[in-house]
Amino acid sequence: MPFKIGVYNIFTAFWCILMMGCDCSLTYVAFVKGLFFSDMLIIVKLFLGLMIVITFAVIVVIFYKLQIVIVTRGEIISVKPFLFSVTRLPFHKIHHVKWRLWEVKAVFFKTMEVHSVDHRIIMIADFEFENFDAIIQIIPHQPSDKKLRIYREQAKMNLWMVYFILGITGIFLLFIVWIVISKGFHLILLLVLGSAVLWMWGGYVRLKRYQRVLG
Repeated sequence: MPFKIGVYNIFTAFWCILMMGCDCSLTYVAFVKGLFFSDMLIIVKLFLGLMIVITFAVIVVIFYKLQIVIVTRGEIISVKPFLFSVTRLPFHKIHHVKWRLWEVKAVFFKTMEVHSVDHRIIMIADFEFENFDAIIQIIPHQPSDKKLRIYREQAKMNLWMVYFILGITGIFLLFIVWIVISKGFHLILLLVLGSAVLWMWGGYVRLKRYQRVLG
């Protein structure tokens, strides 16, 4: 049976990997070097402790929120692997669909909540899924007027942020290229360069998407 499966958002994945990599590295260094038992200022130790708490909190949230969404011609399937949870919601049991915007650090994401007649809820957001539009297009009972308004509001609010991200990433990309040319190739620089190119491409895709929505 034909189906659509959610593909994770490149921005979200990149942000999570970068943040977790930095925080885990900081946590590792703090314990290996015994920084909590050193003569560092107490304010620095408190900062390190806060970062470690945030790191573990983010890991817990990722484990709790991570889901795989599959939409077939007759149902929505939500799999939360770390919670060992599988929710199947047939289309004929959908009661209503809610649309709203979700703000994360001045960036707005579309969220669709599918409510069933037996009070089950599956939430799908473009914060998580790059192919958000593709996986929701066959889900019935979507209020078209509310959906269009949410799409336009998101495009207006996020357009300036996309331009900012593209500008900053472009400058950073030129800087990395200059380092590679002047200092020579290095595996870490190539990884950073590849990440910046992917980030830039993701921003360009979003820019074109918002421009299409606004006409």
